[in-house]
This record gives sequence, C-alpha cells and structure tokens, in this order.
Amino acid sequence: PMAWTPTVEGQLFAKAVLYADKPFELQHDLSAEIGDYNDFPKLADLPAVGTCFKAGDPICTVFSECQTVQQCRESIAQKLEKMRQLLDA
Repeated sequence: PMAWTPTVEGQLFAKAVLYADKPFELQHDLSAEIGDYNDFPKLADLPAVGTCFKAGDPICTVFSECQTVQQCRESIAQKLEKMRQLLDA
C-alpha cells in the first residue's frame, strides 16, 4: 500500500521528539542551538546539563518550517541527526 501524503498549500510546520537511543548524561548546553528567540523555534523542551537519560527517554523537541510534506520529512530527519551528532560529540 502507498503512504498517504496530503496535498496542502502554504507554509507547513513540522515537529518531532528526539529520543535517547542509549543511556547517557547530557554534557552540552543545548540553549545555544535555539537561535533567535524572535524566530520560529528550532528546539524546545531542552534539558539541563547533567540530566541523565535512559534509552527511549525524550530528550528535546525539534521544529522545522517547510513548503512541502516531503521537505518537512527530510528537514526533520536532518535536524534529528544533527542533534544526535551534537550529543555524541
């Protein structure tokens, strides 16, 4: 079966939750990743440095602005991967 993709017009907004794939303690201050507080948010629900996570725990919420559903899917996937790399650094 084919996946349903809605037809929409105008600006789209996407969000996804980043989940821990393994236990870890947050070593990085993620607030610098927020950007300008007057712009559409890039991140929300940021944990404090020193927060401990188990596999499967939510870490933060990632947002994206897009023109198409496919762009939203790709943008969110890229942003989630960027956050995973930042957390692994």
